[in-house]
Parts: sequence; C-alpha cells; structure tokens
Amino acid sequence: MKTIAPRQASTWLASGEAVLIDVREPDEFRGEHIAAALSLPCGFRGHPGHHSDLIPAGVPT
Repeated sequence: MKTIAPRQASTWLASGEAVLIDVREPDEFRGEHIAAALSLPCGFRGHPGHHSDLIPAGVPT
C-alpha cells in the first residue's frame, strides 16, 4: 500500500486518475461521504451486485 498526500489524492480524483472507495456500510455512507466516493462495503465483496466492475483497470484506488 502506498501513502499519498491529500493534495495528490484530490488531484488524481479530479482528473479521473484514481477512484475513491468508501468501504463503510450503506447506512454510514448515506449519512455522509465524500462526493466522489464509490460505495463498496467490505461486507459485500464477492456477492452478486458488488460493483467492483465499476473500478477501471489500472486506476489507483
């Protein structure tokens, strides 16, 4: 895992070079989240309907 500065993350998100994944449960995500975040709760990994296919290949997450 690579650590990056918040400014770098913001730049990558704005340009589409990265995807921000929020792994909290759906009710937590609905309560508040960063606008660009994609909701992929940890509990749903590998289940039908999990949206990992929405993450472009080769894009940092």
